[in-house]
Parts: sequence; C-alpha cells; structure tokens
Amino acid sequence: MVDPIDYTAGLDRSIANGARLGGLMGVANQQELENQKAAAAKERQDSAYAALQNAKPEDLPALRRQYPEFADLIQKEIGVQDAEHATFVNKALNKISVAAATGNPAMIQTAIEQNKPALMSFGVDPQEAIQMAQNDPQQFGSLLKASMYATMPFEKQVDAQQKQQQLDETARNNRESNAVQWANNSIAQQNVNLRRMELADKGFDRQIARETNAIKLADLQDKRQQNQQEITRVRQERDSAYDTQREGLQETLDLIGDLKTDKDGRYGGLEGQAGILPRVPGTVGAAYRDKVERLNAMLSLDKSGVLKGTLSESDMKLVRNAASGLNTSMPTDAFDKRLNAIQQKIENAASRIPVTDSYTQRNYPGAPQIGTVDGGHIFLGGDPSNSKNWKAQ
Repeated sequence: MVDPIDYTAGLDRSIANGARLGGLMGVANQQELENQKAAAAKERQDSAYAALQNAKPEDLPALRRQYPEFADLIQKEIGVQDAEHATFVNKALNKISVAAATGNPAMIQTAIEQNKPALMSFGVDPQEAIQMAQNDPQQFGSLLKASMYATMPFEKQVDAQQKQQQLDETARNNRESNAVQWANNSIAQQNVNLRRMELADKGFDRQIARETNAIKLADLQDKRQQNQQEITRVRQERDSAYDTQREGLQETLDLIGDLKTDKDGRYGGLEGQAGILPRVPGTVGAAYRDKVERLNAMLSLDKSGVLKGTLSESDMKLVRNAASGLNTSMPTDAFDKRLNAIQQKIENAASRIPVTDSYTQRNYPGAPQIGTVDGGHIFLGGDPSNSKNWKAQ
C-alpha cells in the first residue's frame, strides 16, 4: 500500500524555516537597534566631553544640566570616591580658584602647595598642576572650574550658577557707580572694607569646619567663595588706586628732579644765574620756564587731585603755597629752597604708599613677586636693584 502524499510537510518546513529566518531577522534587528543606541550614546558622550573640553568655566554648569548622565562619570574620572571626599576636594579647589582669579603665579603656587593632600587624593600631581597654571593658564582654569562643579551637589551647581549670573549682572549694571564710589572713597576706607571681608572669610572657615550637613556645607562654601572673589576684586581696585597715586607723585618728582639737574636750563631760565634774559621761544631758558609753569599747574588747587589721600591738609597747603610762589624771576637760592620743600613733602607722601605687584611688574619688568625670598632677604617691591627694597628675614 502506498502512503498518501503529505502536501503540508513542505509547508511546515517553510513555516519552520520562516520562523527561524524571522527569529534571525529579529535578532539582527535587535542587534542593529542596540548598535544604534550604542552609537548614539557614544556620539553623545563624545559631544559632552568635547563641549566640556572647549567650554569656558562659566559654561560648565549649563553643560552639567545638558548632560546630567555624565555627572557621576566626571566624578569617577577625576577620582572622587564619595560625597565626603567630594566636599573635601571642593573646599581645596575653591581656595585654588580664588588664587587663580588674581593671576598671581606666586599666590597660585602657594594655594596649590597648601592644598596638596586634596589634589593628591584624586591623583593630581601638585607640581604638574603648578606647571599647567604657569604654561597654560586657560586650560588650567577650565579644568579647575570643571572639577569644582563636578564635586558640588548637582542642585548646588545650578544654584551657584544662578548666583554667579546675578553677581555678573550686578557688576555690569553698577560698574560706573562703583568706579565713582571708589574714586570718592579714601584708600583708608577701602582697607576698612577689606578687613571686614577678611574677618567674614575667617568666620566662614570656622562655620565650614563645624558643619556636617552636606547641603549646608556646600552653601557655606558657595558664600565663602563669593566673599573671597569680592576680596580679590577690592584688593585689585585698591592696588590700582595705590598705583595711580604713586605714578602721579612720581611724575611730579621726576619733573622736580629735572628742574634741579638741568644745568643749561637753569642757567638760561633762572634770572639769578643768567641775568634778565628775554623769553625767547626755542631756547633752553624758555623750555626751563615752561617746565616750572608745568609744575605749578600740576600742584595748583584744581590739578592736585593726585595729592588727596597722600598728604595731610597742612602739607597740601604748604605744597600749594610753595608752588604758587615758585617762579624764575626769584633768586636762585629762594627758588631751590621752595623746590626742595615741595620735593621733601611729596617724597614723604610717596614713601607711605604701599608698593604693589602690579606697579612693580609694570615699571620693572622681570622683577620678582613681592614677598620673594632670595639670599635670606624678602623683596618689598619696586626696583629690585635698590637694596632698600629688600628686607632681611
């Protein structure tokens, strides 16, 4: 007997083969989907890291919000172990950031060396950090800012960025009024303001040392950082005021020195040495008389703003009286006596103005930073070739 032909067998095989093929296609499609997801994730990661690498420090908080999934990765990459470690690192980075804001290499190096334990705790060689700060300050600043924000609680990063934007806006809106205020305030008042902020900074240090709540600690660190930034700004403005006073007085002293040493001019310009000579334009005598008139103008009542804050009222009165009576028709001895009196008062005033790093570097390029120790002597600023500007330790 012949068995009947089963026409469904081929169909079953086709269905089975189709199912297997469909399964393989499903696996392939799933794999393709996974590949696409992986590629997208890789592209996003590359985009995030490229953005972090090229961002300005102030852009980093926004990037953290844009790429929130990489917050933990950033902490892991820089070696942050836990919340306590993050707080420890952030505190050190804040101090280094304040020093970096001054642009003073000596202050940056000191801050890095003082915070070595924190840096080394997440694998940063302090010497390499110092070298980067000196050789590539822009990259150093970007990495510093990224690390600071990576070690703050995320919600505090957003809060800090908002506060910074408010501070920036306030600074922009009040720049002119601030400039007027600093011009009108005495340097003594500026120093009082600085002292108050420095005491507040110490108060923040004490509160931070006692605080155990991570959120409150981050808030205190944020407030202290803002206070330290304000200290840096006020110091720079105060030093700028010092420099303006010193340079104004130095210009006056240079002119007095020229009047005392210009032998040809004195002979042709002072009546006591050359007799009654006509004022002939282009002659050394005429040029000398022009210098005397220039000194009178510099020290007159309406031009003596440079003397405010550096001379007492009685000294200012003496200088103005001496300048107003200074002319080339008087006897040479009387002329020199008045000139010497003016010079002495202004030299005394100049000696009371602190010498700043900015003034030193501008007028003596290549000079060491103030406070540099060399051969057992501390540099006080000014001309480094002058032994008076060095003090024994």
